Amino acid sequence: MGLTTCFLGSKGHLTTDQIRMLSSCYADLNKIVPQLDKLERQYFASLRHLAKEMLEATTGKKLSDIEITKRHQWKIVYNQIKDIVNDEYDDLNFRIYSQLLDDREESKVRNSIQTMLSEYYGVTLTYNDLNETVKKLNTISLDN
Repeated sequence: MGLTTCFLGSKGHLTTDQIRMLSSCYADLNKIVPQLDKLERQYFASLRHLAKEMLEATTGKKLSDIEITKRHQWKIVYNQIKDIVNDEYDDLNFRIYSQLLDDREESKVRNSIQTMLSEYYGVTLTYNDLNETVKKLNTISLDN
């Protein structure tokens, strides 16, 4: 199931090592499923079918570990924004991320955040609090 999470998280791509592990699991399931009782057989047959479908979908779509890491880089940046802003709302965090990608100039980031907070949430921050948040946001590297 962990490989399924990786598969879904990387939009249908797995690394060579992950494909090798999945192939091994599939081979094991082919041996084990016929030996199981009805209830267990149903469950493990479902896993076997899922493994087969994933292997077929990944044919020709092998990615290096480096490429997989690059594709997940946005999550690292997003989580840093979330930690700084201390906000659980994805829309605000993604809007801040978008602003940082577009233009990191402090006054523009500050105005963008203040506008979002006041128009969408009815919240205002003091200039000092907002300024401190913007300074922290601008320490995030977008090019890791």
